[in-house]
Amino acid sequence: MSYECQIEDNTWTDSVEMYKTIFDNSAIAITLTDGQERIVFWNKYAEELLGMKRDDLHMKPVSSLYPPEEWQKIRAENIRQKGIHYHIETKMLKKNNELVDVDISLSVLKNKEGTVIGSIGLIKDITDRKRAEEKLGSEHNLLQTLLDAIPDSIYFKDENSRFILVNKAKAAHSHIQPSDMIGKTDHDFLPAADAQKVFEDDQKIIQTGTALINKIEKLTHSDGSEKWLSVTKLPRYNAQGKIIGTMGISREVTEWKIAENQSKRNYDLLQTLLDNVPDSIYFKDEWNRFILVNKAKASHWNVTPEAMNGKTDYDFLPENQARKSFEDDLKVIHTGQSIIAEIEKITGNDKSERWVSVTKIPRYDTDGKIIGTMGISRDITKQVHETKETEKYKQVAIGHNLRMIELRDKVKELVNELEKE
Repeated sequence: MSYECQIEDNTWTDSVEMYKTIFDNSAIAITLTDGQERIVFWNKYAEELLGMKRDDLHMKPVSSLYPPEEWQKIRAENIRQKGIHYHIETKMLKKNNELVDVDISLSVLKNKEGTVIGSIGLIKDITDRKRAEEKLGSEHNLLQTLLDAIPDSIYFKDENSRFILVNKAKAAHSHIQPSDMIGKTDHDFLPAADAQKVFEDDQKIIQTGTALINKIEKLTHSDGSEKWLSVTKLPRYNAQGKIIGTMGISREVTEWKIAENQSKRNYDLLQTLLDNVPDSIYFKDEWNRFILVNKAKASHWNVTPEAMNGKTDYDFLPENQARKSFEDDLKVIHTGQSIIAEIEKITGNDKSERWVSVTKIPRYDTDGKIIGTMGISRDITKQVHETKETEKYKQVAIGHNLRMIELRDKVKELVNELEKE
C-alpha cells in the first residue's frame, strides 16, 4: 500500500494506525478529528494531559475538550479556511473539569479533491510557563506598587540608557505617565547638555561597574525649572553576572540646597563680622575644643584660625592658666550660668603677659541642650598699665565690658540664627 500526504476517506483507519506508532512516543499531546470534528485518534500523552481514557475521547466532539468561550475563540480563527494556525494559547478541560493551559497548533487535513476530512492538533502543556508568568506578573505589580509609593524618583535603564521601568515620582517630574517614558532616554526630557552628562554617567557605570553614590546635581527641565538632586546609580546585572544597564534613585534636595546656601551665606557674614572685630571671639564644643575662632584670637598665638580648630587652651597656654580656662568652661556647661567681664591675667608660652576682660556664655542646640561655650575676650593690658589706682582700673574695665556685652549679644543673636538652620 502506498501512503500519501493527503488522506483518502477509505484509507482513514489504516493511516491512523501508522500515525499511532509515531505519535504515541511524542512528548506533546496529539489529536486527530474526522470531518465532523469528532476525535478519532489521540496519543498516550493526550490521555495523560487530560486524565482521560478511550471511552472519554473516542468519537467525542473535539469541542467538548474546551470551555465554550475558549472554543469560540478557536472557531473565530477560521482555521478551516486558513488551513493551518500555529500557537493558539487557550485552556482545555481535564476529565475532572480542571482547566489546563495549553498552546495548540492546528492543521486541516484534506483529501485529493480538497475536501476537508479532518484536522490534526498538536497540544503543548504550558501550565508551568503560565504559572511562572503569573508569578512574574504578580511580582512586577508588587514592585510597581512599592515603587509608586516611594516619593523618590526610581528608574531602571538598559545598556543604551533607555528607560525600561520608572515609578510615578520619576514620571511626574516630566509631567507624564510612567508608560510614556519606556523606551526613551533622558535626551527626550532634558536639555541636551544635562542629558549628555547623565548619559555619560550611565555609560561609565556600565563600563566600570562602579556605583555613583549620593552625587549632588543641578537639573534643568525643558520648561526651565531648576532642581537639585541627590543621585545614586548602580549597575544592573543579568543571571550570568554581565552588566545589562543601570538603576537609579534620585531624591530632590532643592530645599536643603537652598538652606545650605543660606547657611553658607550666614556663615560668611558671621566670619566677616568676627574677623573685623578687634576682640578675641571663639566657640568651643562640649569638650572645650575650639570649633571656630576669629583672626584676633588666632593672632595672639601667631597661628591661623583654622590651625586652632580641634585644639584646646592646653595647646596655647601654660598648664595652670589652661586648667583655669578649662574649669571655667566646664562650669558654664554644667550650670548654664555665664561668666561676665571677668578680669584675667594671661601669660603666654613666651612669658609675655596680657590682661584681658573675659565673658563666656553657654551654647545651645535646637533642643535646648548645652553643646559648648562661646567666649569674647578684650585685651585691656594698656589700660591696666596706665591705670595706677585699682578703682580707676575697674571703671575702665567696666566701660569696656559694657561695650563688649553689647557686641556679645549681637554675635549671639547671629549665631543662634545660624544654628537654627
